[in-house]
Amino acid sequence: MKNVFRKGSVLILGVLAFAQSARAAERTLTVLCEGSIESRPEKAVVVLNFSGYGWNAAKAQAKADEAIAAFLKKISENSVSVSSVALAEIKFKPSYQFNRDLKTQVASDFIVSRKVRLELENVPAVAKLLDASLSIGSFALDSAVLSVKDIKDLSRRAFENALEEGKLKAEAMARAFGAKLGPILSVEEVSGAVQDTDLIDEAGSSTVKATVKIRIIFQIL
Repeated sequence: MKNVFRKGSVLILGVLAFAQSARAAERTLTVLCEGSIESRPEKAVVVLNFSGYGWNAAKAQAKADEAIAAFLKKISENSVSVSSVALAEIKFKPSYQFNRDLKTQVASDFIVSRKVRLELENVPAVAKLLDASLSIGSFALDSAVLSVKDIKDLSRRAFENALEEGKLKAEAMARAFGAKLGPILSVEEVSGAVQDTDLIDEAGSSTVKATVKIRIIFQIL
C-alpha cells in the first residue's frame, strides 16, 4: 500500500508540474503591426491599347498589327530607349447588323484590340513615347505608372520595418504588464501591397510605397 501511495504521489506531482509548464507556455502576447517604406521611382510602365477595324477578323487584326509595328518603329526613330516590350492577347469584337433575308443579326465588321506593355528605365522618356503613339493613332492609353525595378526587395524592407515596429510595441506592452518579453513564436503576414505612382491620376504620389501588415506572437516570460 505504501509503494502504491508513492507511485501515486509521483504521478500527481508529475501532472502538476506538467500543468504548470503548460500554463507558462500559454502566456503569449500577440501584436498586429504595420511597416512601410517609400522609394524614388526607377522605371516607367506604360500600357497602350491599339485597335484595328476590318470587314473580317483577319483584316482587323492586320490593321492593329500594322499600327503596333508603326508605333514601335516610331519610338526607335525618336531614340526612345525601351527596356521591355510585351504584347497581350488579341481581343475580337464583332459589330452586328440586321439581315433582312436571314431575318437575324449578322456580323458586319470587326474591331481587334491588343495591348502593348512597355517598360522604360529613363522615366522622362515617357513623354516622347506618348508623342510617338499620338503620331500613329488608333490607340488608347490604358495605364502609365512609375515603379521600382525590384518590387520584392521593397516589400521585404517594409516587412522588416513592420517586424521591428512589432518588437518595440510588444516590449512596451510587456513592461506595462510587469512581464518580460520572450522569443517570437510565430509571424504571419496579414496583407501587403506596393503602390506605384500613377501618371494619369493628378493626386498620385511622387514616390513608390510598399506597405506590409503582420501578426506576431511572442512568448511572455
